[in-house]
Amino acid sequence: RCVLEKAPHHFVWFAEAPGSPVPFVVSETVIQTTLPIDAVLWSIYSPEERLKWDKSPFVAHEILHPGGVQSRAFRDFLYSRVTIAPGISDRDLVQERFLTRLPDQSGYAILMSSCSDEIAASLGRPDS
Repeated sequence: RCVLEKAPHHFVWFAEAPGSPVPFVVSETVIQTTLPIDAVLWSIYSPEERLKWDKSPFVAHEILHPGGVQSRAFRDFLYSRVTIAPGISDRDLVQERFLTRLPDQSGYAILMSSCSDEIAASLGRPDS
């Protein structure tokens, strides 16, 4: 179900996978720009570039494992430490990230998912 819509280009949904009691969040932002798509994508995808313009939630944001291509998507692993709110401890996140081209070739999608405790430990970072 859509819980936030800022027409015409921003959406947030809560969703559930079949058979899983754990909901997850999906967001979509359509970026309309005259800049080259590769430059815009890199400014979002690269931790170093992203920290140049989006420092607010991040205490740390780095690639743990550069990964490679898997099932037509580029896959890597990220560590982020984010500030939630004053009085609440920062949150450590270890995430698996996929970059893929949309089926209609009109753009790209970045898909992120928390790693298992075992994968996080094998990458040298706890997920809290």
